[in-house]
Amino acid sequence: MESKMSQQNTKANSLAAQQNAARAICKHALDVANNTFEGVVLW
Repeated sequence: MESKMSQQNTKANSLAAQQNAARAICKHALDVANNTFEGVVLW
C-alpha cells in the first residue's frame, strides 16, 4: 500500500512538473509574441 501511494505521488508530481513546464513555455511564447507585436506596432 505504501509503495502504491508513493508511485501515485510520483506520477502526480511528474504531471504537475509537466504542466508547470508547459505553462512556462506558453507564457514565454506569449511574451515573445507580445514583444514582437509591440515591435511591429512601433515600427
